[in-house]
Amino acid sequence: MKTLIVSLLAILSMVSPDDKANLEAIRNRDVKISVNTIIPSGMPSQVVTDEYTITIKDGKVKADLPYMGTANTAIIPGVDETGMVFNDCPIEIEENDKKADKGEYLWRFKAMCGNETVDVNITLMTNGSATIICSPANRSVITYYGSFGEE
Repeated sequence: MKTLIVSLLAILSMVSPDDKANLEAIRNRDVKISVNTIIPSGMPSQVVTDEYTITIKDGKVKADLPYMGTANTAIIPGVDETGMVFNDCPIEIEENDKKADKGEYLWRFKAMCGNETVDVNITLMTNGSATIICSPANRSVITYYGSFGEE
């Protein structure tokens, strides 16, 4: 335990002030990710010119992200075909900080998008970069890249 504390203190002393603020946002589970690139499954990446964000705060997720991809089944009533839309959806974040020594934190949770359950994996780096992978139940996987700060 003593070794772990000493290691964490050593890591924090090497981190820039921005990295410290980002680490605090991760620890507080309070982030707003601005998306700049979308990679639909099996399609080329798309640079985003509009402002798209996903916000995680107070145990809820809020987002209105564009979706490009294919449906695996017929359109289901209540599923928003236009994007990954989460309206203050309550979530339980499962954290994995096995790569914390490298500044990488992984969050996993399920969220409702209309009537569709979406598995969401978010990788947050203390340098402020973020990757979001959304795996909808009835549509193909889509990946978003961006940056974050404290909400």
